[in-house]
Amino acid sequence: MNVGYYREGLQRFEYFVVGISLALCVYVGQTLHPEKLRLLSAYTIEVISLALLIVSALVGLKRIESLIQLSRLNGQLLDAGEKRGEIIKAIPNAQRLIVNEVTGEALSIEAAAKWKRELTEKIKSLSKLIEEQRTKTSDLYMWRNRLLLIGFCGLVLAKVLAPYLRTG
Repeated sequence: MNVGYYREGLQRFEYFVVGISLALCVYVGQTLHPEKLRLLSAYTIEVISLALLIVSALVGLKRIESLIQLSRLNGQLLDAGEKRGEIIKAIPNAQRLIVNEVTGEALSIEAAAKWKRELTEKIKSLSKLIEEQRTKTSDLYMWRNRLLLIGFCGLVLAKVLAPYLRTG
């Protein structure tokens, strides 16, 4: 499976869901006729649903931002891992220098060992950041979907209950 297709599909899906949230907000905003807020009224349910849809869209945008950050961190992690791998497998040449075949840099054994330690620390740090970002992205996904579902159900409920609540 090509990861690029997965990432592109995921991004399109995220944009689609945020777009639906925003479109529902626009629709409700256009059809909403101001009334006095009462404890149990179709209007109050619509206003609350609209607020939930707006929050859902904002959470969706934060999720997209989080996915972009996760992609950037993954790129840095892969780069650091490849560089560290090149240093580890490099064999010192006659002048006791290690040549990084990827970048063309010549390093002394001491400089290469130092760089390897720095890259190892960077990999540990990036791995921790990636795990935190994955957790955040997952939480945002869950909250966005819950808010969207509750907001949408609230809109449907408000439309269904409107005739019954106005007569009462």
